[in-house]
Amino acid sequence: MKKWHLLLYILMSLMLAGCWDQHHLVNKTFVNGIGYDLTEEGNVKVTVRTVNIKGKGGGQFDVEDILLFAEQEMQIGLGTEIDSMVAGEVDFSQAHIILIGDEMAKTGINQLLEFYYRGKDANIAKKVAITKGTAESVISTEIEKSPIAFFILQAIEGGENASYLPDESISSIWTKLLTQGRDLLLPYMEQVTPEKIRIAGVALMDGDKFSGKTLTIEQSKQFIAFNDGRIKKNEPNVPRVGRSEG
Repeated sequence: MKKWHLLLYILMSLMLAGCWDQHHLVNKTFVNGIGYDLTEEGNVKVTVRTVNIKGKGGGQFDVEDILLFAEQEMQIGLGTEIDSMVAGEVDFSQAHIILIGDEMAKTGINQLLEFYYRGKDANIAKKVAITKGTAESVISTEIEKSPIAFFILQAIEGGENASYLPDESISSIWTKLLTQGRDLLLPYMEQVTPEKIRIAGVALMDGDKFSGKTLTIEQSKQFIAFNDGRIKKNEPNVPRVGRSEG
């Protein structure tokens, strides 16, 4: 993606998000995508896709796409480690997408999302997806054609409009995680080639844990249509996913 396209996209995103000025943009690194994985050693690894805007003077900017990695035993402190890797301030508040690798998701997503939900600058409209294999592989796709996070966001919103993905944000996910008996469907993404990713269907959650089971796009479309109809009619005993019925 050409730099002026990328800069225009960033400016539009910030204008929609609230007030900004040149001082806020220059020498700041914006996170537009975050991926979490569980390593073989049991650590939490975060992969962060960022855009760094540097002022050149005379109203000119340089836009640099950066991929950063950090690994610790727990999520706490990963943001500080990422912040130490770049000059200036790192802004996590406008990240569009949070990807969670399937092995990480099987241990639970509640603690990961709580960090963003409770942050005073958090954008709780973020989208969340489970990835087949590692989140790193998906968020690292097409590194020369950033912002990949924006492409993923568009793909998820397209799936929501086509009624094969549920319309979920961190806010709605958090509400369901706190409501007993309301399981989740989350987008399930995979890397097809080093240059291509796709939505493969939906991941079935058991509480805040990935059950290891998925639905295809066609199955998901039928499931969502069926359950939406049941809910609108206020019928009891709406089937739930992710948990055994006995």
